Amino acid sequence: MTVHMAAAEAAQRLKDQTERMLALPETTLATQWAAAWETLEAAFADAIRAAQDPTTGAAPGWRILQANRTHEALQHAREKLEELLAEYTGVTADITIPDAINSALDAHARMVKTQLPLTYALSHTLNTISPEEIDWMVRRTTQRITTHTLQLPAEIETKLKHALIRGTATGVNPEETARQLLKQVGDTFKGGLPRATMIARTETHDAQRHATQQWESRNTDILEGWVWVAALDKRTCPACIAMHGTTHPTTEPGPNDHHRGRCTRVPKTKPWAQLGINQTDTAPKIQTGEEWYESLTPQAQADILGAQRAHLINTGQIPFTALAQRTTNPGWRDTITQRPLSDLKQKAKNA
Repeated sequence: MTVHMAAAEAAQRLKDQTERMLALPETTLATQWAAAWETLEAAFADAIRAAQDPTTGAAPGWRILQANRTHEALQHAREKLEELLAEYTGVTADITIPDAINSALDAHARMVKTQLPLTYALSHTLNTISPEEIDWMVRRTTQRITTHTLQLPAEIETKLKHALIRGTATGVNPEETARQLLKQVGDTFKGGLPRATMIARTETHDAQRHATQQWESRNTDILEGWVWVAALDKRTCPACIAMHGTTHPTTEPGPNDHHRGRCTRVPKTKPWAQLGINQTDTAPKIQTGEEWYESLTPQAQADILGAQRAHLINTGQIPFTALAQRTTNPGWRDTITQRPLSDLKQKAKNA
C-alpha cells in the first residue's frame, strides 16, 4: 500500500506554495544584485583601462591587480555583497522560513487526513510541534544559511581576481579588449547570485523536511512511514524517478535529493485494519517511479533517461533502482544522485 493520489496532490500544492514564498525574496535579491553591478562596473572599467597599453590594448593581469583602483573596486564589491546577503538572509529568516515550516506542517496534516475515512480523520487528533520548537528550527536554518552565505563575498572576490588575470588579452582595439574583459568580470560577479539563492532554497527545504520528520515522530500511532514523491515531468532526474513511490521509516531523514531538488516527503498511514477501521480502502494510489516510466512512449523514456540508460533499463540489463545512488558530501548531508552511465554499464556487464 502506498499513499493516495490526493496526498500526492497536496504535496504538489505545498511545493507550489513554497516556490512562491522563495520567489519573492529571490526576485528582490536579483534586482539588487544587478543594480550593485551597475555601480561597480565603472570602477572595474577604469581599473582595466588604466592598466592597458594604449597601442596594443594588452592589459597584464599583474598590472590590473596591483592598481589601487582595482583594490578599491574589489573591496567595494565585497562590501556590497556582504550587505545584500545580510539583508536577504534577514528577510528569509523573518518571513520565508517560518512560513515554509508552518505550511509544511499544515500540508502534512492534510496529507494524512486524505488517506483516512472522513469520520476517522475528524475524530482523530494529530499531535503538533510547539512554537518554541519551530523557533529553534528557524534559528538553526538561519544560522546554516548565514554560515554558507558569509563565505560567498570572499569566494566571489577571489573569482573576480582570477577573471581579471585569465581575461588578459592582446588586440589591435583597446576598447574591444577592455569591453571583453569587463564582461568576463561582470559575468563572474553575477554568477554568485544562483549560488546564494541555492543555499537559501536548499536549507529552507531541509528545514521543512526536518520539521515534518519531527511531526511524524509524534504521530507514529497512525503513521507507518513516509513516501518519497518526486515531481514527475521531463525535467525530473533519473534518480528522483527511481526513488518516487519508495517507502521509508519515520526515523529516516529525507527526501535527501540533490541541490534544488523538487521531491517531497509524504506521510504514509498504517493499513486501515491496523487502525481498527473496518472498511476497504479504495482510493486511487500513486504510481511508483518505474510504473510512471513504463507508461511513457519509448521516445519520452529516452528523452528523460538518455538513450543509453533507457536501453539498459528496457532490455532488463539493470534494475530500475540502479538509477539512484547515495553520494556523500563533506560539510553537508548525503544526497541521492543519478548514478553515472559508466557505473550502470559496469553493473550490466557484471550481472
